[in-house]
Amino acid sequence: MMMRAVLCASLAANIGLAIYAAQTAKSPKPAHADAPVVAANTSGVAPATTQPQTITWREAKDAYSRAKAAGLDEPLARRVLAASLQAMPDWTEPYWKSPVTRETERQQAEFDFQSALRRDLVELVGPGAVDELAFRSLFFPLAAKLPFLSSEQQIGIQEIKLQEQRRLLQESGGHGGFQHASAIFQDTLQQIRKILSEEQFFEYELRVSPAAQVLAGNGFDFTEEEFRKVFRASGGQSAIRFQGLGFTLTGQPNGSDKTLAAIETALGPQRFAEYRRAQDPTFKLLAAIGADRGIEPGAIDKAYDIIVATAARRNQIHAGGPLMTGAQRESLKNIESEQQAELSKLLGPQALEVFNQSLNPQLPVMGGGALVRPRGIVAGASPR
Repeated sequence: MMMRAVLCASLAANIGLAIYAAQTAKSPKPAHADAPVVAANTSGVAPATTQPQTITWREAKDAYSRAKAAGLDEPLARRVLAASLQAMPDWTEPYWKSPVTRETERQQAEFDFQSALRRDLVELVGPGAVDELAFRSLFFPLAAKLPFLSSEQQIGIQEIKLQEQRRLLQESGGHGGFQHASAIFQDTLQQIRKILSEEQFFEYELRVSPAAQVLAGNGFDFTEEEFRKVFRASGGQSAIRFQGLGFTLTGQPNGSDKTLAAIETALGPQRFAEYRRAQDPTFKLLAAIGADRGIEPGAIDKAYDIIVATAARRNQIHAGGPLMTGAQRESLKNIESEQQAELSKLLGPQALEVFNQSLNPQLPVMGGGALVRPRGIVAGASPR
């Protein structure tokens, strides 16, 4: 009992002491047997503190066995094992390779090392090691982002993503082009989908998909419930790119109106109006000019509403096709003049000039440009 208490106290204070106690418990030595001779310190300078070295996995396994043999409680003995789980694989960076290759090889070496640790732990401790709190980071490596997945699913996703990186390096060689890379990305997605249920896959996409990252970064302050609703209404698995007042959905070039209607239903009219403005480059430009020139927010809102309404009128004329009659061209000219006059009253001539110059007609039309000089919505967003 006395030796057991000493072991427990030693482990609680210092893992290194616990390992030492476990190793010497069966054959205790006198306190003076191996004590080093310490010379008197007469320099007046405090000696440097020696930092304990991290134990290796082999040392930890040996200490675990000895600690159990010495009678140490199983939960405390497992803490000896847990102390070594932060160890890294014996890997030297190949500095002569590209950064992408180096990082891929490093991640692969770390994954292989951790896989070996998991196998050893299950062999030593039993299947219950998977649910042991001390080993959680090893068996649940994606718990911070995907806590709803099992250990097997999280490790499986890690392995699938590593395969994706290797394929990008080996098959593309940096020169495979976007289409080849897209095919690899889609294959990865299908492999992940096979190991998840439909609801789990939705939750996975909600957290890590390119569509979710675009949605989260579009400038609108979602609540969690709103984000989930809008992501689901937007198609979930489709990559989303916002352009002016419409979305472009991969594989759904004509789906923007339907998507916006679904999002409006999810958010409600007031929040949808805020959502639409928050991510529209035209509104952002107006707001920036207004802040710089001291224009009232109400005037900025009215100016934006005029631009939106004018864009709708233009789109009606363009809906007839690329060939227009003289009357249609005259109507477009009048619409442009009316918009400029109304914006000048709200913003002032100088601010309006800055606004117009910022919408360079020589650049590809995106966002706000599609409102001022509509050229149609471009379909086919990137799958990544």
